[in-house]
Amino acid sequence: MMIAHLFVCPNCTRTQRQDTDFTPVVVPADKLASPRFQVIDGGKRAT
Repeated sequence: MMIAHLFVCPNCTRTQRQDTDFTPVVVPADKLASPRFQVIDGGKRAT
């Protein structure tokens, strides 16, 4: 994947392009910091 960054000089309005290549990382659902689904117990969020 590639992200293209465009920078514009406020004084002379010239533009410059900077491309960034990266490889996306897929994190398994069980390794995420928060649960995918929130458990609700009796109408209140369980802690």
